[in-house]
Amino acid sequence: MTDNAEVRNQWEANMRQIFTQTSQEGQGDAVKPKQVKSLVPESEDALQTKAIELLHLHGYIVAHFRPAQIIRNGETSWRTPVSADGAGFPDLCAVGKNILFIECKSEKGIISTDQQAWLAALRMAGVKTFVLYPHTWDEFERWVRE
Repeated sequence: MTDNAEVRNQWEANMRQIFTQTSQEGQGDAVKPKQVKSLVPESEDALQTKAIELLHLHGYIVAHFRPAQIIRNGETSWRTPVSADGAGFPDLCAVGKNILFIECKSEKGIISTDQQAWLAALRMAGVKTFVLYPHTWDEFERWVRE
């Protein structure tokens, strides 16, 4: 695993690269902070990937069950095959110094009733849960380090 100093150094290098990119006009001007897009992904899939990377950096092993593509009557949808009470199970299960369950959502994502039930049951059992949106990334990083 990478230690915190290496992670911090890589982050700083990435930030230096972003802020020294030349503008599209070729003027060589540094990119202004308001021109830099968020480093936190907006899509749920990209947010999951970034969360898994962070969890790995902190020594967690992570399980994520991928959905399968289903085509019926020309319509395409995605479903995660589950049985029993599996509907609504959180996106990520991480085990390390704690047991963590994470539900990832895009900014416009809504927690379903089944997802709410799973998260509540897990919390009642003393397990740490987090609903991760792009705007809660900083809080999530602090939560993983706890």
